[in-house]
Amino acid sequence: MHGAQLKGGRILSTTADMASNRSKAKVGRPAKPQIAAAKKDDTQDSGVKTLRLGLQILEFLVHAGNDVGVTEIAEHFDTTKARAFRLLQTLVDRGYVVQDAATSRYAPSVRLFALGQSVGDRFDLATVLKPEAQFLWEKLGHTVVTAILFKGRMLILDVLRGRTPISIGLKVSATLDLHSSAQGRLALAFGGGDLLENVLRQPLAAHTPQTLTSASALRAEIRRIRMNGWASAPDQLVVGMNAIAGPVFQHDGSLAGTLAICGLTQFVPEPPTPELIDDLTAATWRVSRKLGWSGKIVPARRG
Repeated sequence: MHGAQLKGGRILSTTADMASNRSKAKVGRPAKPQIAAAKKDDTQDSGVKTLRLGLQILEFLVHAGNDVGVTEIAEHFDTTKARAFRLLQTLVDRGYVVQDAATSRYAPSVRLFALGQSVGDRFDLATVLKPEAQFLWEKLGHTVVTAILFKGRMLILDVLRGRTPISIGLKVSATLDLHSSAQGRLALAFGGGDLLENVLRQPLAAHTPQTLTSASALRAEIRRIRMNGWASAPDQLVVGMNAIAGPVFQHDGSLAGTLAICGLTQFVPEPPTPELIDDLTAATWRVSRKLGWSGKIVPARRG
């Protein structure tokens, strides 16, 4: 009885019987749950791919600059005209795309503009920066300033006045020179284009005896800022005043604006303390991430 199982002297089953029973069990209980699960996974995967293609078509229409036909869309995404047509009609039905009745071509609708406007309101720079500015103000007690590059100068958007005995009298809507402010030097370092060269074509105003007015000295300072990832400007606008500023980047790597800590040099010294630099740069990197920037973080070097 080789291959048999015994219990209490009684044969329970032979190996052949067991194999037969397993075979019957397989026949009698087909793996429907497994097949169903596979089909469900396939359906989910197909749904994700369809959603991805629909979003890609929507982005294609937005960037096309003119109305686009279904054939062009199908060829661009290497799919069938029938599939492209179904997706386009779904987008039309949902109001994201419009179809020209005369040409049958497609274009993004005004609903997309409205959605973009709503998203843009959420990512207004002053609004996005406010929590981080408030955090720095509460922790450090210094004046915190939000600014953007506007028509060749730094425009102040928001000011949280410091809690020190003497605070800096910066005003919202005031503008700052690029060469003599920490915020402006960030714009020269990360603003792109010919901004630095354009500034150097004009005489650099000396607001104090310490203001950098030499082209070579300013170039050297901009190189240092690009390496460090932050800027300072002690005694550049007003003797006895300093500012440390960090850049905020857009999703595409362009400069969105700046966040700065300002105060008298006895409170905001030169060189800045490591704690001031770390707190500031951590805040600006967090905001940049919120705006969709995914670039490499520059180490907060001290000098």
